[in-house]
This record gives sequence, structure tokens and C-alpha cells, in this order.
Amino acid sequence: MPKLKGTKAELSKEVRRILNKHRIDLTMLDYSYGGSSVRLSGGLWKNDGTEFSVEALTYLINDLYPFGTLYTDLINWDLNGGTIRIIHSHNDNDGEN
Repeated sequence: MPKLKGTKAELSKEVRRILNKHRIDLTMLDYSYGGSSVRLSGGLWKNDGTEFSVEALTYLINDLYPFGTLYTDLINWDLNGGTIRIIHSHNDNDGEN
């Protein structure tokens, strides 16, 4: 993994740029960059409220790879251990009262 150059603030801003590039709703997601890792927690949805596909998340993970290890604590996706698995969908409660 290549060593990125820049201050922590500059690299954190670059992580945010990547999240925006992938149209992630940052009102639902908390993120941080610290030295050699990126942490994502909360909900991972697109700006328009729709779900991501596994393919789209693969591209996101690839874009974040140069920043180091990705740690996640997400309510709707499991991205740990090299797998991408949906945990909860917006549509899970459709039709229920």
C-alpha cells in the first residue's frame, strides 16, 4: 500500500472528497481518518436515500484502500473481513404496520 503524503487534515479532506464522489449521504455517516486507517460508522446510503450495490461498494473500498485499513461499524452493511454483506435495507419494513 503506497504511503500517502499530506497532513492529517488534508488526507481527511481527501477521504471526504471520495465519499462525496460516491454520492454518500454524509448526514447518515460518520467518518474519520487517522494515520493509517479510515473509520466509517452509521448508515451507508446514497444522497438520494437509495441503497448501494455490492459493485458500487467495491469501487468505494478500492478508492479508500490507499488510506490504510478500513474499519466499519455500519447499521446497514458489513464491510469487514473482505466481505460485503447487507445487514439492513430501507425496504425491510415495507408493508408492515
